[in-house]
Amino acid sequence: SSSIAVGAEKQKIRSLSPAMVAEVADGALSFGATSLVPLLLNFLKEYHVQGKDEEIQAMLVDISSAGRCPQALGSWGVPSQNEVRAALGAFEAWKAEGRPFMPGLYESRTHGHTLPCFVMQQHPGGTLDLGVSPVESTGASIVRRRANPKLVRPRGEQGWFVPPREGIASASATAGADASVAGAGGVAAAEVAGEVWRVTVDFAGQDYGPDYLVLSVGDELQQRLQEESGWAHGKVLRSAITAREGSLGWYPTGFAVLKGA
Repeated sequence: SSSIAVGAEKQKIRSLSPAMVAEVADGALSFGATSLVPLLLNFLKEYHVQGKDEEIQAMLVDISSAGRCPQALGSWGVPSQNEVRAALGAFEAWKAEGRPFMPGLYESRTHGHTLPCFVMQQHPGGTLDLGVSPVESTGASIVRRRANPKLVRPRGEQGWFVPPREGIASASATAGADASVAGAGGVAAAEVAGEVWRVTVDFAGQDYGPDYLVLSVGDELQQRLQEESGWAHGKVLRSAITAREGSLGWYPTGFAVLKGA
């Protein structure tokens, strides 16, 4: 009976593969990351917080060049066995490091109920610092210092590691409209009224694709759009690397704080 149950579970996993292939293929084609491995890693994290580890891992193995049914991921073509192995290895390393930046739920024995949180960092002994945002910054609240990792589970925050495509389309349309106003000899109203945000943690947006900002601590941004999934779309106003100034793109909301806060 156990073999029948295992077979049924495998069939369930396989049945989800087409939808996952379509989503990952769309991401590979649209986000255009400089390497396929970071993109696959982001999808592994995304499905992890949704509780679908087995499904996404089985699908990636299946569609690889050495898999059961190789399939192309947009312009990247069929992922190689080595690329899938590298992504799976990086995923295991991320979990071993405490799953940093993951939206989670903490079973608080002190408060007697579950608290939403983000994993900020892991200590050498394995305990976790949890906060209301993924990074600690001035004014940010701490949910728990050195929390028992067994009391932390993923929170199904859809779109946290892979922003929804409709959000990107909306931000692109907004950016295009602002550019038209500025080109006509004025400054977009959103830019005049926008609040200035200061970057508190580096963000390597090039690992996610051309729609993402590359940020350094101290850069100043204007936030133009914020998604409930934890991502914001903004414009770099000032940076130590002047070539970045004026750039538009996505970045994690928790990586910047309101200037002066």
